[in-house]
Amino acid sequence: MNEEYLNSLYAWITSEDEAFSDAHTSESFAQKMVEDKSYAAKMYEWIVDLDPSFSKALPVSNFMSKIATPDVKKKSIWTHYRKVVHWY
Repeated sequence: MNEEYLNSLYAWITSEDEAFSDAHTSESFAQKMVEDKSYAAKMYEWIVDLDPSFSKALPVSNFMSKIATPDVKKKSIWTHYRKVVHWY
């Protein structure tokens, strides 16, 4: 899961729809986006309805990959940590 991207997406959504945060926390939103691909696709369509340029900047297939892909920085730090610990 790309937490950083999902958190920024949640912040944008709640800026467009204030009631959204009443129904979803950022954590529940991120969880649902990763676990329920049809929900993620519906959210993508909702975003595109509000901002048609979004689909040109980020096609749906790239969007789906982006929400599921772990944050590279966190992964590389963890990988480095595991290597360091292994040497001890």
